[in-house]
Amino acid sequence: MQQPTLFSLILSFEKSELLRFGKFVNSPFFTHRTDVALLFALLAKYCYQKKPFPDKAILFKACFPGKAYNDLLLRGTMSDLGELMEEFLIWQH
Repeated sequence: MQQPTLFSLILSFEKSELLRFGKFVNSPFFTHRTDVALLFALLAKYCYQKKPFPDKAILFKACFPGKAYNDLLLRGTMSDLGELMEEFLIWQH
């Protein structure tokens, strides 16, 4: 399976950028969505451990514990994380 653009972007970040983005995504100034922060935390963990992109079911379970799998909800959350990453890159420049 080809890794999503979102994961490729995370892989392209330097360690210092990942740490700054972690603070950014957890800041209530930029978002109040814990699901987005949980998604980033899991993807960053996989990135640090040099693991391949995780299965969508694993991502969903980490972001939405106790809920039945919903691909549309997960894709929307991934899209929102991508938008936050774009916003972060704009703030960096």
